[in-house]
Amino acid sequence: MSAIGIGALPLELLGEVITHCSTSHWAAPLILGAVSRLLRDVAFRTPTSWRTLKLKEGDDPEKAHLWFSRSGACSIDLHIQLDGKDTPESLLAPILFPLHRIGSITLNVQTQLQASQALACMYHEPIALRTLRICATSQDALPVANPPTFPALSGITHLEVTNVVLSSLPGLDLRSLQSFCLAQPLVSSPISGDDVLALLHFAPGLRKLFIEARLTEPSAAEMNSDHEEEEEETLHLPELEALELRANNIIPVLDHLTVPSLTDLRIKDFDGRRAGASEELGASLHRLLVRMELGEGKIKNNDLHRLEVAGLSVDQTHEAWERCLRKMKRLQVLRFDSPADEVALTSLPPFQAPTTAAVPREIRAGFDFGFGYN
Repeated sequence: MSAIGIGALPLELLGEVITHCSTSHWAAPLILGAVSRLLRDVAFRTPTSWRTLKLKEGDDPEKAHLWFSRSGACSIDLHIQLDGKDTPESLLAPILFPLHRIGSITLNVQTQLQASQALACMYHEPIALRTLRICATSQDALPVANPPTFPALSGITHLEVTNVVLSSLPGLDLRSLQSFCLAQPLVSSPISGDDVLALLHFAPGLRKLFIEARLTEPSAAEMNSDHEEEEEETLHLPELEALELRANNIIPVLDHLTVPSLTDLRIKDFDGRRAGASEELGASLHRLLVRMELGEGKIKNNDLHRLEVAGLSVDQTHEAWERCLRKMKRLQVLRFDSPADEVALTSLPPFQAPTTAAVPREIRAGFDFGFGYN
């Protein structure tokens, strides 16, 4: 069989190939366009291959203009790289961004100040932005007297932050937030548990929450040691479906949440070696399950389908865990991180099969993390 030249392939197929390559390397349309005139013509006529734009200090403004002109009506995923000596104004001011075309912004900066300056430089008035990622390399996000504020960006639905002062984030307008990822390197200063809870107050529609950080104990966590009567007002997140906590002081955070729609709970306790950690977590989880059943103002079964616990040795024979297992009537997946913690099927309460087909309970050791966050 004779080889088929690239010129014999349909132009639509070549466009799909270039678009696919652009998902692996943002500059694929330029790189492949340099191979031949044919590929250049196809790349410049395929708007979907220009959906990712990366800018850094020293880039010609024409680079951004090229991407926005060639991407047609497609939304742009904009990545901005700012080093310590860079000023956002010098990079962004010469560019006339069609802001309605930017679907997401990823800011890789040294400090939070650079991030807020970059957004303020681009957004002079509130315009909807769906996804925002801020990664500051500075290893200390310490509260300051006047932290840099972010412009009011309504419509944020997905937010990821690293090394950012949480108290400054509500300026973004988090009422539409559905997914929030908070990551803080372990070598950085701990994040205030109060700030985490305060931030969640501004995001009542949250559906996914991921936290990986060292946390200080919330000041409002001064409850009765036996927790027999909870007088503390909890934070009601009626839409939250997935929660992953990789942190210390997890129990005070859990004890402040009422999450009636939660189906996926994953925990890694950084303080799991402390005495009584298993019993304390089991008791806190039971309280959470009780609030889930009463969270809508009426008694119902909780909808927890998946529970994963790592960082501590779970004693499932303890009364607290036995009560949890009896309450988790719709549980499908239960995982602990140690072979010694592997749960036998016989130790589980009777499983009430749902009306529709469901995945059988998967009981095994091991722990895989989060909602696609790497």
